[in-house]
Amino acid sequence: MSLVEFSLDGAVAVLTLNRPPMNALSAAVATDLAAAVARAADPAVRAVVVTGSPNFAAGADINELKAATTGNDKALASDLGRALTGLENLRKPVIAAVRGFALGGGLEL
Repeated sequence: MSLVEFSLDGAVAVLTLNRPPMNALSAAVATDLAAAVARAADPAVRAVVVTGSPNFAAGADINELKAATTGNDKALASDLGRALTGLENLRKPVIAAVRGFALGGGLEL
């Protein structure tokens, strides 16, 4: 199961973060988000909505960061940065449907 669900509602792609309860942004979420963004780049998609279930996104996965070593902490930040940059560079409207928490990296998203 993906941690970022991709669905289409007509020409609107809906990317739903699905890592309850807080949707902490882990390396796996970053990977799945990047894949969903790549799918949303399809020219048939006219707009993108990013949301979360049940909360939007609590930011970085603190437990993952605490366990990170000097080498892989940069990789984690880089993976998330690539996913966010991909979303930012989509040449179509991107809407954040925020409910619940949007903290740290979740607010950046």
